[in-house]
This record gives sequence, structure tokens and C-alpha cells, in this order.
Amino acid sequence: MARNEFYSVTRTPVSIWHRNQHDLIAATDIDLCEICPACAKILVISDTIYNVDGSFRGKSEWLQRPYKEIAKCLNIPFWEVFYTVNEFDAQRPIVEFNIRRIYPNPTNDLIKLAPDEYLQYLEHKVQQHIPDCKSKEYLKKRMNTPTQQNKTLARKNNYERLLS
Repeated sequence: MARNEFYSVTRTPVSIWHRNQHDLIAATDIDLCEICPACAKILVISDTIYNVDGSFRGKSEWLQRPYKEIAKCLNIPFWEVFYTVNEFDAQRPIVEFNIRRIYPNPTNDLIKLAPDEYLQYLEHKVQQHIPDCKSKEYLKKRMNTPTQQNKTLARKNNYERLLS
């Protein structure tokens, strides 16, 4: 997801949350493709769904098909990611994510994650990719750039270990 908003983007709690995280995760919309912030390899495909009433209603199998096809072709996971916000706070921060694996090995089980736990999963996917990344030097540069978002990079040592 682009750090800055351009033209008439949709402003959702999940897009706001994602834009405010550090520079070592990145995504673009399909609904959401998590990508390596250095080489742009797609790591995870997600369908983000605002969990307005706690019903966790995902899309039909037909509407999931394009996501599954992309996931299969790229051999990457595809998740439904339900996000719940604090409706009593004017900024509507995300209070939890509930994710359901659609590909591979689909399940109806939901995994409940706090925002930082979901961030750790996204970091894990980038770190899992680092040994094969062709742009490690750029990733190091992003990691060491003193941005406002990088001030929240709590687990920098995990990246440093893999990039050394």
C-alpha cells in the first residue's frame, strides 16, 4: 500500500493502519498484496473485510476465485482478513484482526490477532523471503532510513540478523 494517498483512494481503517507501520512491510491493492518492500515480490494475498457486525462473512467462492488463482500461480498464501475497529474512537483504530486461510489448505477456523501480532506475521513473511531477495541492499537502506514509521520498528534486530 502506498505510504501517501493519491487521488481518490478509499480511506479505511486497515489502509490507515498499514500506512502508519514501519518501512519494512509494504503492500499494493488487489484487495491487498503484501510485497517485499525492496524487490516487490508478492508474498501474501489478502481480502480485507471490515467486520462491522462480528459475523465474519467472507466473499463467495466465486468472488474468491481470482485471489486463489493468483495465490496458486505464485505459490503464496491467500487469507481473508477481517478487521474490527474501535467505533467509539473518532480515529477508528483497528483493535483486532481475525484471519481465515483460504489457500493453501482452506479452513473455516479464524485466527484472532492483535494488530502487533498481525504485523509480526507480515514481518515474518518478509524475513522468510530475505534469503532469496535480489534487493537486499535496498532493504538495508530502507531499514536504516530514519523515517517516522521506522521509529516503530520494534524488531529491527530480526532484519539485521538476516541482512548481515
